[in-house]
Amino acid sequence: MKPFHWFSGKLESRPRGGCDQGVFAREAVARGERLAIFGGRVTTIAEDRLYQDQGLDYSLQVDVGHVIGISCTEESDDAEHFNHSCEPNAGIKGQIILIAMRDIAAGEEVAFDYATVLCGDADRVLADYSFVCTCGKAGCRGTVTAHDWKRPDLRRKYRGWFSWYLQEMIDRESGNEDS
Repeated sequence: MKPFHWFSGKLESRPRGGCDQGVFAREAVARGERLAIFGGRVTTIAEDRLYQDQGLDYSLQVDVGHVIGISCTEESDDAEHFNHSCEPNAGIKGQIILIAMRDIAAGEEVAFDYATVLCGDADRVLADYSFVCTCGKAGCRGTVTAHDWKRPDLRRKYRGWFSWYLQEMIDRESGNEDS
């Protein structure tokens, strides 16, 4: 057992088209089931960039300036392989729990939208962060950025599925602090 994450026994990490990895359902998963609980070392985003320079881009943003993740390859496990999708079947609850947003069929890739956890607003390191999306879904945005959480369409789509700190920022901006 790895020291940082909990990973559902219904899932497995395996190669997906080429050399990258993905997480897939080994058996059917019901809507609302816990898929993973992320853990690791809590660091600032700037400190995390040092790990990324070593090829370790496996962190999850948990606050405006902080991430949780691994700092060396020996700490890597299957939970590091959840990919982004613009039409996800999984979403974040709280800050570190990944939940099935809908029923997931055996063999289906399990992915979440990184817009629900990424925020580049208060951190210069992430201010210009983006990547070309290759999810291939009909609703693909083409490019994912650390500012996608500001999009009204995504705020509506993912209401209740944003990381706690992002949802708090959205509520504050909308004047719904007691939501």
